[in-house]
Amino acid sequence: YLRDRQKGTTTLIDFAATSPAAAFYFPDSWGISADGAFLCATVFLFDSMFELIAPTAWRYDRTSGVAEIVAADSAGTPTLLYSIIEYSAISADGRYVAFASDAALTPEASLVNANAYRKDMETGDVVLISVGADGSAANGSTDVVTIDGSGTVVAFRSSATNLIDPPATNTLPDVYVRTLPGGATTRVSAGLGGVEASGAVGSLSMSGNGRFVAFRSLGTELFEGDTNGVSDMFRVDLVTGARDVVTLA
Repeated sequence: YLRDRQKGTTTLIDFAATSPAAAFYFPDSWGISADGAFLCATVFLFDSMFELIAPTAWRYDRTSGVAEIVAADSAGTPTLLYSIIEYSAISADGRYVAFASDAALTPEASLVNANAYRKDMETGDVVLISVGADGSAANGSTDVVTIDGSGTVVAFRSSATNLIDPPATNTLPDVYVRTLPGGATTRVSAGLGGVEASGAVGSLSMSGNGRFVAFRSLGTELFEGDTNGVSDMFRVDLVTGARDVVTLA
């Protein structure tokens, strides 16, 4: 459902109507454009026997009432059946949608790990976000993704070690940021001095102007004196490189 708080109306967003075989659906990981005209969501479609048809990412146009598949390659071919789709996010004007999928939607994408992508809904162009520092496929999976208002900065969580040079050496997921078009990938969740963090990261978000990234980490190397034994929230300024601990008393 979509609730318009100014008009006091509630609208049903019926993704089951997007597939003739779909009898039930389970939406997850919602995003909404700045003016509320577009929604994006990860939707799991089921048939009448409650068998999974396919999970995929969609963009819904409130004006036209049309739902479009986001998780497709530049030629419009949807992701494979049972492809894993997680965490879709949408730009402020609704043009760009970032999402994670285990389908290889670009030639350089990994065939064995989930990848992060950004799709231009106007041109159909799909860009691989989780790409190795040398242009090769990522050697680990990516799941959580978020995008700034302009659609040119994407942050994501990945266990790949070859996204930066020199490569990461830990075995835990890190938070990375990639600027488009053709920008470098930067890791923002490493410890002080660039040491590897010893704890997992999660709860990723980005400011509308793409300057700040917030995330949660169990690592104890991200600030001096971290002895509380629990995860902390951090905010990174991508312009200055400064990192603030949000959860300090």
